[in-house]
Amino acid sequence: MSELNTQLHVRTNSDSLSAFKDRCKSMNRQYQDVLREMIDAFADDRLSIVPTNINQKDSYYVNRK
Repeated sequence: MSELNTQLHVRTNSDSLSAFKDRCKSMNRQYQDVLREMIDAFADDRLSIVPTNINQKDSYYVNRK
């Protein structure tokens, strides 16, 4: 793993964070490691995010063909 030399701060609601941590724990993974893997996978174009029907202010979803 490369050197961890910067930080990322994200705001979310407590229910979402709790559910994310619970899911990571059920996989025997630390949530920080899962977030790092998600960031790397997205940057490497290995992560697909499927749009939902939830009304979003902005759309950051990746539509793959």
